[in-house]
Amino acid sequence: MKKLSFILLIFTLVTSCSSKDLNKPIAAYKKQAEALVISIDEAGFKVIAENGESLVAKGKSLLSLLGKRWPKCSELFDKVVMDAEKMSKLSLDKIEKEYHDGESLPEADDECLNAKELVVHPATVLVLINEKDTKKTRERMKDEVEEVLSHLGILI
Repeated sequence: MKKLSFILLIFTLVTSCSSKDLNKPIAAYKKQAEALVISIDEAGFKVIAENGESLVAKGKSLLSLLGKRWPKCSELFDKVVMDAEKMSKLSLDKIEKEYHDGESLPEADDECLNAKELVVHPATVLVLINEKDTKKTRERMKDEVEEVLSHLGILI
């Protein structure tokens, strides 16, 4: 249900904004997410962290743009943007509880809550950098990014 809500949110946002306004930031986000997946497969944690930080930055920019276009979500999006750096320094349990589950976020419609994932998933990759470099850790990182890519796939 969350995936469907996220897809509906993005569809609504894309149709309510001009394509010109969102196509470039969404394409840039997708490109950076794809680069992050490749780095997870091939690079050391330093490069993964650099690519993850870049994706968080692109997610913040995209949420800021979406917040202007969809005012009912702006409070939530502003909070996620403001807390992005803090998120990446949390433990896995805390980022799951506070941001994936939304306990540290203002109340908002499900559609708004699901869009936060543009920042929360790459921030979770940054949290995972602190784990031991194992196949399982890298798979978890890829899962975080691939989930966001699957949502974006319908837009590009």
